[in-house]
Amino acid sequence: MSHDQVLNLLFPIELGGSYPADLQIEAQSLDTAQANAETLNQEMFPYSTYNLLGQWEKTYGIAVNPDDTLQLRRSRVMQKMSELGQLNIPYFIQLALSLGFVITIEELKPLMAGWMQAGDEVMSVNVDGTSNSDWCWTVNVISGAGIWFRSGESCSGEPLFSPLSDVLEPIFNDLKPADTFVDFVYL
Repeated sequence: MSHDQVLNLLFPIELGGSYPADLQIEAQSLDTAQANAETLNQEMFPYSTYNLLGQWEKTYGIAVNPDDTLQLRRSRVMQKMSELGQLNIPYFIQLALSLGFVITIEELKPLMAGWMQAGDEVMSVNVDGTSNSDWCWTVNVISGAGIWFRSGESCSGEPLFSPLSDVLEPIFNDLKPADTFVDFVYL
């Protein structure tokens, strides 16, 4: 039953004059309100959002690349929502596995008297030859993942397959311990 019919049922007698035109305007307003409510119901969850996806990304501080697909952007928001963060290496290995990456992490220690022995590996340095961190992780990415185009989840013009190589580094750098330098090596 349309809103026009429902509003007509509210009056016991039929009114003339400008009543039908006014009733039609009120019914259109109710139709618009119902459509907006249905859209809001869809937009309130990150896995089905489209119009408010930018707001979700802004809320969680996610940087957007113009080439990112709709699925990738949604999955970044959902991943960010589900992360609580921990400071141990097994957590980060499991995090990478949940994103579709198989990795290993080596924790390199700074050269300190009493800690190191002959033959131990010393931590690496930044590209410019400096290191601002006492702790360094080398993340060896063994295999990566990607997102396939899916009807209903992707938009027209998006590629059929999008590799996720640029997803792992921002998430790790966001969640890693503050004094740790992370060096990514793609094998």
